Amino acid sequence: MRVSSYLGRLKQSVRRAAVGSLSVAAVIGMMLVSGGPAQAANPTFAIVGPVEWDLPIVPSANVFIQTGVIQSNNREYDTDGNSSEIHGGGNTYIGISRFAHLFSFKSIPKVGFYWEVLVPEIRIDAHGTGKSGIGDPLLALSVYIRPTEHSPVKTMFGFQNIVSFPIGNSEVTANSWAETPTFISDISYGKFGIDTTLGASFFSNYRDGDAANEHTNGNMYFFETSLRYQVLSWLAPFVTYNYQNNNSGYYTATDVRIPGSHENVLGGGIKVNFTPNRWLDVWYDRGLAGVNTAQTNAVYFRFVNIF
Repeated sequence: MRVSSYLGRLKQSVRRAAVGSLSVAAVIGMMLVSGGPAQAANPTFAIVGPVEWDLPIVPSANVFIQTGVIQSNNREYDTDGNSSEIHGGGNTYIGISRFAHLFSFKSIPKVGFYWEVLVPEIRIDAHGTGKSGIGDPLLALSVYIRPTEHSPVKTMFGFQNIVSFPIGNSEVTANSWAETPTFISDISYGKFGIDTTLGASFFSNYRDGDAANEHTNGNMYFFETSLRYQVLSWLAPFVTYNYQNNNSGYYTATDVRIPGSHENVLGGGIKVNFTPNRWLDVWYDRGLAGVNTAQTNAVYFRFVNIF
């Protein structure tokens, strides 16, 4: 089946496809699971910015983060990887409000912990109609270690797990539980730093009360990295790369296969510090190549306030 007909479902059910434009995210990141079989743009961790995983070891600290995404759904990749225009694809607007608490214990001084609650706000405009609402909330738990804090090369390695609860607004809920175990790291030397995210997502079946729509969601695997350079104390440009692969699924009533998808995405932007505990990141991502998915063409911003 060619993706032109496959993505026809995206146009007929743009609610579910656009919700999948983020799919999943991490602590100091975000996760949304696509409620429908059509794949959409924006790899899972495309919202991970610079110093995302440069996490401090502190007795106690709170973090509020507001993330925003504007995605233009105007192009798609077919089964052969060819890119073509989507007529009337529209735009997706997503805000992610996040509150995190970081803490540690004196008995294990190089180890830190945090939990985070993430709440997405979603607006989808396509074909002259609009869908909006509060998306499925997420809970993330993480543990991390900083073994080389006093050496020239500073490192952070951690593990986090994210659970998505399908209790959002009926127009934008994923109608599916999801769990996302993820490995995270940050390595810095002088003015250079690199963040890396590697993980997978495992989904329950999609259920919305209609047996004809019930389907399995294939597992998802992803890799993200961002390289930054601290030009000034308050200014750091960065580049990002994302890869995401979604396995195929199938409709449970008919055994009709839902094709898998993947996409490679490259981007870049700047990080501006107002104070050491308050900054703004702005960047742009563009899909380089993909199969069976809408092409990423998105602007991101992230405001961070540590208190």
